[in-house]
Amino acid sequence: TSAFCGSALFCMTANFWLSQHYNKWLLDRDTVNGSNKIDKQTFTNEEVNSLRIYYTGWLCELGESLKLRQRVIATAIVYWKRFFLKNNFVQFDGGLVCGACIYLASKVEECNVRVSDVVTKSDNKQPCTASDVIKCELYLLDALNCDLMIYHPYLVLPTYAKSAGITEQKDQDLLWKIINDTYRTDVCLMYTPYSICIAVIYFGGAHILSKENEVSQWLLGLNTSLIEIADIVQELVTLYRVWGRTKDEEVKLLIKRVRKAYQEYPDKPTL
Repeated sequence: TSAFCGSALFCMTANFWLSQHYNKWLLDRDTVNGSNKIDKQTFTNEEVNSLRIYYTGWLCELGESLKLRQRVIATAIVYWKRFFLKNNFVQFDGGLVCGACIYLASKVEECNVRVSDVVTKSDNKQPCTASDVIKCELYLLDALNCDLMIYHPYLVLPTYAKSAGITEQKDQDLLWKIINDTYRTDVCLMYTPYSICIAVIYFGGAHILSKENEVSQWLLGLNTSLIEIADIVQELVTLYRVWGRTKDEEVKLLIKRVRKAYQEYPDKPTL
């Protein structure tokens, strides 16, 4: 749904509404929830969601260790999520796919890193070779149909936040961090970056910055779907609840089980 902010003007490097991102890659919830069918024969829905959160964190750590901009990391996360819409953890090692996503995103976003650096920084969690990363990148490109341009909420955040009455830099920095957290959910697969940005401003303004009246009035004046905004806010609430109760030891055991299932799965692609 088009989510323009009154008279606010915003600029993208190309037209989002004509892009493959908008026309091919915004999916309904049933499609997103229907992914990982083979994984769900062995792991519960909650465990699959925990794996998604875990590997998103891994991508953030890897990107930060390579000193990549947040936009590059966010692009890599979207690639990773789109890849596992079509594939399963028992078929592809999630950590190796992280390396391939970071490597590809760094090239697309013109922040090139060497594949050897990706291998070196991955080594403490996912030992791999340059050949492994490059071969995995080919599978990644195929799954993405070479649709590599990704649009993010970061660009419109300052304009939208200012129009909502959130002008202090420290408050906008907080909203930026909440946008980062949205990538640990699947909202980037279902909603436009504009709707995500609006939902983040409402969530942060109403529940953290004590500006509920201001952001509520602002939201009601927008030409956007309140149902979409409520859905995105609920995804954030669920994320923080699940994230807060997830224990490191449980995640480590889950990763061991996934790796064992991956090693035993008979029909893995050759990497």
